[in-house]
Amino acid sequence: MGVDIFTTGGYLSCHKPFSGEPMTPVQLADFVGQHGQEEAAKKLGTSQAAISKAIRSGRQIVVRSRAGGSLEAFELKAFPSSGSVSRPRADLELIMSVIAVLAEPTEGAVRSYSPVSSPV
Repeated sequence: MGVDIFTTGGYLSCHKPFSGEPMTPVQLADFVGQHGQEEAAKKLGTSQAAISKAIRSGRQIVVRSRAGGSLEAFELKAFPSSGSVSRPRADLELIMSVIAVLAEPTEGAVRSYSPVSSPV
């Protein structure tokens, strides 16, 4: 059973098989509140120390289940994240509502295309 971890431009994704029901995205701190740090770390394929540090430092990390039964955790960061300008923290409730909308399946969003053949 493998675990994939991707870190790209402030995006952290941990995939590990998950046998639970699909869940609404929740903040990492809430997920840990439900499962405890050790169990949350196992489910996300990381260490308890990494979970503790992420929560202690106030990082905005969201956990959700994906199709196929895996869990995914991703971090919400401003872009660009470096610089001397102080920026207000993102509104997590707004971001979560946008994520929920983006996660909904859309019907007819992709149309198949067949080129029209010209008469010979």
